[in-house]
Amino acid sequence: MDGKRTLCGRCAGDYREAGFLTIHDGYQVVKKSCDLCGRPGFDYIIAKSRQLRKGTG
Repeated sequence: MDGKRTLCGRCAGDYREAGFLTIHDGYQVVKKSCDLCGRPGFDYIIAKSRQLRKGTG
């Protein structure tokens, strides 16, 4: 799953915990509504992490 999403801080953290990379997509002054929960958030580029986590192989 690679793409661009608007995420609040909490939802972005959930993506990071699930093993995804979250990268801010440019500079934003005004927050938009989070795609998942509706709270104010920023645009992120989401990419699958290539790093192996401990215990996965």
